[in-house]
Amino acid sequence: MVTHYILSAPSVYSEEFLRLSLIWLDLIAAGYCFVGNCHMRLPLVLDMLPRRPQRVLKLINSELSLVFGEILIWGGSTSFIASSRMRPPMTQIPIGWLQSVLMIYGVMIIVAETIRTLQALDMLPADPDAPTYEARNPTTFTNLLVAPCIVLAFGAGIMMLWQSDWMAGNVRNALELTSTIVLFMTFVVFLIIGSPIAIGLAFAGVLTLGLQIDLDIMMPTVGETMFNGLDSFGFLALPFFILAGNIMNATGLARRLIDFAMLIDGRIPGSLWQTNVLANMLFVTLSGSGIASATAVGGIINLIARKKGYNMAMTSAVNAASAPSGMLISPSGALIVYSLITGGVE
Repeated sequence: MVTHYILSAPSVYSEEFLRLSLIWLDLIAAGYCFVGNCHMRLPLVLDMLPRRPQRVLKLINSELSLVFGEILIWGGSTSFIASSRMRPPMTQIPIGWLQSVLMIYGVMIIVAETIRTLQALDMLPADPDAPTYEARNPTTFTNLLVAPCIVLAFGAGIMMLWQSDWMAGNVRNALELTSTIVLFMTFVVFLIIGSPIAIGLAFAGVLTLGLQIDLDIMMPTVGETMFNGLDSFGFLALPFFILAGNIMNATGLARRLIDFAMLIDGRIPGSLWQTNVLANMLFVTLSGSGIASATAVGGIINLIARKKGYNMAMTSAVNAASAPSGMLISPSGALIVYSLITGGVE
């Protein structure tokens, strides 16, 4: 900011450093989400199963996450070797060293999922302060064998199908249609079994990529694609938008925006809900983050609504529906991502 706005000489060093820092931050944060089991998933089918099939399915999901971690380590190591002599123009740090974050990401996944698997098998207590289990569940070792066998059978079936003449003919004659079907069907299957959405997206991309290139080329390609996909200066706006929203919430700006909105439409029937909509639009216009707006504005509106006897279900619905509305007003994170995807729409 100093070099850009005060000295009128934007620093290319700071731009490159920020882009590389964003990549590391994104991947380390994604690995931390695996450690804390914070990744989003849709456990609708998982919650409806009896206890034993549920445990087996959870182990299958852990096995799939372990496979993804191994893919990251494999792809990161091959990228490290292949790109060790390449350097970015400004910082001159070997790109191979920069891409080593993929291996760190993979190690974090493997460690987290291994601990979670041992806890699911009652080999480790879920509570670190609890004493070690002496009694073992009789189904523990059965589950330990069933889950990997299912994953191995699934992987073997995929490899046989991908190498078959039927799949080769479909790829040769209708590549776009086949890739689209594989991409969406894979993602839907992973959603149904309750895998993290990130894992479903990753495997959908890997299997779709496997239709066109061989395995020995695909692994380094997966690592480089993940690394280069995050290498965008425009994406820097997203964490800074979230930071701006948190700063505005901490400094009381959200409350001032609500007071201003109440001043505008305070006499309208259902004025608090009208205020919620207007305050969310104003907040998102400044912060660019609908989630930050829903948290900051909703946290204040809910207290006022409860005191004034408003219907809390309707209040929550109004806040959830109006929070994304401000993202249609630029600048916003959604419009920045749209601009990056479409090639720089202004």
